[in-house]
Amino acid sequence: MRCESCGFEFAGTNICPSCGHVNRETTVVTPEYALLHKWLMILFWLSIPSLIGSLISRVETLAIIGLIISGVASLAYGLILFRLRKVEEYYGTAGKLYLAIAVISVLMIPIQAILLTYEDPSLDVFSTIASLFALILSLVGTYYEFAAHSYVSKGADRYISKEWDQLWKCYIGLMIGLIVATFLTLLSTWFVIALFCVVIGIAIASIMKLALLYQTAKLF
Repeated sequence: MRCESCGFEFAGTNICPSCGHVNRETTVVTPEYALLHKWLMILFWLSIPSLIGSLISRVETLAIIGLIISGVASLAYGLILFRLRKVEEYYGTAGKLYLAIAVISVLMIPIQAILLTYEDPSLDVFSTIASLFALILSLVGTYYEFAAHSYVSKGADRYISKEWDQLWKCYIGLMIGLIVATFLTLLSTWFVIALFCVVIGIAIASIMKLALLYQTAKLF
């Protein structure tokens, strides 16, 4: 195939490896897939405040603000994914899981407000369990979301479809590393360095997700 913009010859993708132009002549367009460009682009913009909220929530003094941002972003994200279930069923499953995460974030706001005022061991344990549960839901939701992105983009660009599959495996490794490193820091402060490296890795993976989400939206 020849690029519509620069004339570069390539195969196996709709995005020109030379100039980055998205060639739409070979893109399969259906009434259902016509929704993808609009809503995936909105998901791209929603991912930014969601990432910021997640980072802020890790700072004790700003945890409440971070939870509010994450909760609102997860709610909107989940509703949009659920809407896209007409295109791919996995979007609907991912949407339900993100909505559950939004509920947990809302429930955590008063708990964090109490913990900032005075220490309560029982609430602290509950907060830890709720955070772990939200992390598990996030992992499963991420799988269904990435699998849906991979499926819908497979017919338009095999490279992007494969990138979604690989990014999911990367997320699994990083999340497992995060859990292990968090527990190890309880044993020794030396493992804080390992925890910091894992957090940096998650931030990089999140940026990669943003890039892939934008490229996927441009396919349709």
